[in-house]
Amino acid sequence: MSDDYAVFDGKTGHETVLNNGRRTAVHWGDANEGGARSLSYRATGSYYFEVSVHNYVGDDSAIGLIKRGGVYNDMHYGNAEAIAFFFHDGSIWNSDTEVKKLGEVPKGSRVDVAVDLDLQQLWLRINDGSWQGMGDDADPETGVGGFSFASFQKEGAAIMALYAGPNTGKGDALTLNAGSQEFSGYEPAGFEGWPR
Repeated sequence: MSDDYAVFDGKTGHETVLNNGRRTAVHWGDANEGGARSLSYRATGSYYFEVSVHNYVGDDSAIGLIKRGGVYNDMHYGNAEAIAFFFHDGSIWNSDTEVKKLGEVPKGSRVDVAVDLDLQQLWLRINDGSWQGMGDDADPETGVGGFSFASFQKEGAAIMALYAGPNTGKGDALTLNAGSQEFSGYEPAGFEGWPR
């Protein structure tokens, strides 16, 4: 395992514990404002990471990107400081707007994320499916079909796991692989793991 890539390394919310070399975040209580975030901020570049969704309870568990200085509530249904992907229905929220639903993420699934901070585009796929569930109409390698998000270029963005809001519970758990281990899915050409 390499130490050169992002992990959840700070500012965990209420009742969230990190293990597995700070790659796994587990919500062990029912408090709001839980979660974990990386402090590896990036403002430019093209990055790829994978998230293993071991378990989630309720409607408010997600993964996404958040601006430097953002708080957990910023990610709850994706206000202007964040973009969030919610597991219970596969909804993607950006700047208080739901931009798409990919469908529920089955527990035990892997979510792949490709983000181009220069183009301000993000792509998601579940369990080696197509990007955005759009077949050949979305491809990070060619820069087409991504979800647009507000620029993170001034403050930079970091990876964040969310267990916030009234509809989470004990047992939410996910593992981040930003490149510290071999990727299970294929890394798009021109993208790299999220560095520390």
